[in-house]
Amino acid sequence: MLSIGGCRRKLKAPSRSGPGVSVGMISEHDRFVPSSSAGAGAIGIVSKGGTLRQAVCMWSAFLLLQISASAHHSFAAEFDAGKPVSLTGPVTRMEWTNPHARIYVDVTDHNGVATSWNVELGTPNDLMRGGWLRDSVNRGDSVTVLGYAAKDRSHLANARTVTLGNGRTVFAR
Repeated sequence: MLSIGGCRRKLKAPSRSGPGVSVGMISEHDRFVPSSSAGAGAIGIVSKGGTLRQAVCMWSAFLLLQISASAHHSFAAEFDAGKPVSLTGPVTRMEWTNPHARIYVDVTDHNGVATSWNVELGTPNDLMRGGWLRDSVNRGDSVTVLGYAAKDRSHLANARTVTLGNGRTVFAR
């Protein structure tokens, strides 16, 4: 049973294949009637209730799936496993957001120039299951992040482990 936005449909698969047999969305309100246009023995479906409502429900489901699918990316699309990084510095911000939590770390290079790095972590749910708490990292805490740099050479990294100021190492996935 599929229920999206008040639209309820059952997917019924045919027991055999052949002329006049197809898979479709069938509701408990639909009637089965002989279909003369499809040939002898064919069955058609006449729906009670607007086809506009069905179309809107199907498009809504399609759009929701597209939005959630485009919100996520693969590791290989954005990060380079051949570019490991080690980043040490104070945390300037922590975001517990989906689909990935993020920490922002100010990293000082050998010339004394500080650069802000955006470090992508796992989902908040995965982090909490791995031992993270919302207050595991606070603004000003010194951390060391081991991970991989972005392919586009921006100051973006995907973290594998984070060593907290108290010496505890936690996984970032």
